[in-house]
This record gives sequence, C-alpha cells and structure tokens, in this order.
Amino acid sequence: MNFLWDRPRIGIYGGTFAPFHNGHMALLKSFLRQCPLDAVYVMPAGIPPHKQIDFSDDPRQRLAMLKLTLRRLPEWDERLFVSTYEINKAGLSYTYRTLEYFGETLSGDITFLCGGDMFSTLGEWKRADEIFRLAKVAYAGRPGSEIDGFAERYKTEFGARLIRISAPLLDISSTEIRKTAGEGGDISGLVPPETALYIKENGLYKNV
Repeated sequence: MNFLWDRPRIGIYGGTFAPFHNGHMALLKSFLRQCPLDAVYVMPAGIPPHKQIDFSDDPRQRLAMLKLTLRRLPEWDERLFVSTYEINKAGLSYTYRTLEYFGETLSGDITFLCGGDMFSTLGEWKRADEIFRLAKVAYAGRPGSEIDGFAERYKTEFGARLIRISAPLLDISSTEIRKTAGEGGDISGLVPPETALYIKENGLYKNV
C-alpha cells in the first residue's frame, strides 16, 4: 500500500458475521464510500465476548464465506482486506486489544466501524474508555434518532470522536438467517449470492 499521508488511515469492521449478510454489506459499502480511508480490514471475531453463537460454530467457514463475498467488490484489490487476526489469536476477541494491535502494528489512525445494535452497547464493552481513546468510531444512524442519544453520551463520558455515516438500515437477523437456512428456506434476499451458495453446498446450520 502506498499512502499519501504521514500516517495511514485504517478502517476496521469487526463482527461475528455468522453469516455476513446484506445488512453488513450495506454498512461496509457506505463506510468505504463516505470515510477517507487508505485501507479497510474486515475482521471476523474468533470468540466474541458479547454474544453466544447458537450453533456448532466453525470460524473458518465464516471466514471462507466472507472472503468469497468480498472478492466481488471493486475495492478488494485496492484497499479492502480480510483480517484473520481475531480468529487466529487465542481467547476472547476484545475490541480494545484488537485496536491496540492495529494501532501499534500499522502506526495508523484507526476508525472503527460499529453497527447500530453494537453501537448502542459500546459504552458497556470491556475497556470502553480505551476503545474511544484508540479509535474514531463510525456508526450509521438517522439525525434525531435514538442512536444520537448514545452518541452524545459517549462524547460526554469518553470524549469519543464519532463519525455518523448514512447507510441503509436493513432489518436482517443472522439468527433468523441460520434458522431459515437450517429449515431449508430461501435466504437469497438476505445474504449475498456467494454466501447463500456456500451455505447450501456445505449444508450449514442444519442443527440450529
């Protein structure tokens, strides 16, 4: 990567991605378009501390689906990368530790992309003060919506540096996708085509 700035501008989008669905994709595309970033790392969580995955989880399958899906984006060969950092490391995937690692390794300015449901709980995450110190936080929300209340709280309590982006807010649940797929239902309108095909060919979520 050839950066035009003294410090690279790094975006990080983490999540369980079980599976990566159209809501995740819409948020990622908005992040790429609206934030001036030199590189964006999409990072599947290894063992997420904030939720339990309700099936026999294989992180490598989540990773494979993500790679297949993102390769069709034009940014793939330019500034979009899939990171295996959290999957490869032992123990729980705490966000503040991930931000420490990327800040030190890449010596860059970090912007952490947070989905709306996660943004509303961000202040309760382990070492939330460190998360806001180590990175700007980008989130999607409409002006005047409930999420702005959380934004104001984070600014006051943590001195948060926040970026609100405009993105389609799609009401899609990974849990419902797994349930529907496990029952043999149609998930083509909920996930990218590559993800739907991978789930079908590998018989995922049959034990949900």
